Amino acid sequence: VGRRSARPEVKVPEKYVSGDTVVITGDTTSAFAAKDTTLNLLWFELFSDTVLNKIIAEALDSNTNLNIAILRVEQSRSVYKNSRARQWPSIGYQASANIAEPETDKFQLLGTASWELDFWGKIRHAKRAAYAEMIASEEGLKTIKTTIVSDAASLYFLLRDFDNRIGVTRQTIASRQTYYEMVNERFLKGES
Repeated sequence: VGRRSARPEVKVPEKYVSGDTVVITGDTTSAFAAKDTTLNLLWFELFSDTVLNKIIAEALDSNTNLNIAILRVEQSRSVYKNSRARQWPSIGYQASANIAEPETDKFQLLGTASWELDFWGKIRHAKRAAYAEMIASEEGLKTIKTTIVSDAASLYFLLRDFDNRIGVTRQTIASRQTYYEMVNERFLKGES
């Protein structure tokens, strides 16, 4: 129970200069997202590496934490829908029949209607809390996806780096072996 908190008014300039950088404030994502930009692409597809794309797809498909997060999002959406429905009247019915003897057959159909008045804001606050929980679970899902993708990509590039280092090491060993053979051949022939 209580008043709804209000954000304080803050004057924010449209753009400001910090050193040699101009920073534009406000929501610029929606303007860019409407156009055909790299925001509409998955960032790891910019590398055009089919092996990386396959590894990331497999990591997303087989991650149990991601599956749990998806289920939590579905659960929080259901809780939010339920909390929204509680602000409206509920209507129910019940039917029963008793057919024991032909003379005393009884049929009943009962209807119920109820509505809780929200004097203290309990239902309204529960709805806002469920909405916040739903948004939090959706953002948690995005975070888990981003973490999985970035971890898989980082490990993939680390592995590629190690492969390149192994290649450089093999080339170095081969060139040093060639150099050793040249010096050894000169030594055996008596040249210094």
